[in-house]
Amino acid sequence: MANKIRVVVVDDNRDILCSVGQILEARGYKVYLFDNGRDCIKYLNETKKPPSLIILDIMMPEISGWEIHRRIQEMKNLSHVPILFLTARSNSTALDMYDRYGVEYIIKPFDVKNLQENIERIITAREEIVRTKKKYGFFTKPECKTVAV
Repeated sequence: MANKIRVVVVDDNRDILCSVGQILEARGYKVYLFDNGRDCIKYLNETKKPPSLIILDIMMPEISGWEIHRRIQEMKNLSHVPILFLTARSNSTALDMYDRYGVEYIIKPFDVKNLQENIERIITAREEIVRTKKKYGFFTKPECKTVAV
């Protein structure tokens, strides 16, 4: 199961990027690392297989994590992909933004165990949604029958 799970990680801090990448690879995930938002958006526009999870830093040069989030929400094939923000911002305004947009977040510096638990929880929840949709046929167009009144 884990070898099917693809995770995109975007952070301009190479140490964090590599650390998160190593944590995910050790769990058997296929990991795509980007040190800037421009390359991430290019990859997401070109990929045929959407990731299972996107982990974003918020404060990055050129394109912020919020802007990447906004662009992802506009992509029909990616708007369902969960996003986990890694952020150094923990003031009340920032926390309100996370709640308002319904996104998950972990505050830097983060505890590795906490990061792993959050990733597992998000991916497990996403897989359950996909299984439920497949079970009840939400991915296929239902046949409609005309009923005489």
